[in-house]
Amino acid sequence: MDHDPLNAPKINVPKPSDYLEDLASEALSESQKLELLETLFHIMKAFVDVGYGMEPVNKLIEDFEKCAVESDILVKCKDSKKGGYYE
Repeated sequence: MDHDPLNAPKINVPKPSDYLEDLASEALSESQKLELLETLFHIMKAFVDVGYGMEPVNKLIEDFEKCAVESDILVKCKDSKKGGYYE
């Protein structure tokens, strides 16, 4: 057994073929079922890749740059101790 210094749990990455039994009632051949599952996995992976490519920090940077140039305050925070707002 390999030594894992971080004690990270091992992740079982699912494969399209793991879900063949879920399509047992469908009127498709085995190869068609596998092709369908592989296509769905490809689509799901593409959505995840798109999501990881988005950087929400970039939106914050734009707001901070705008705040630095304009006089209007974009962010107000409530002070729970004093009961008022500060900018």
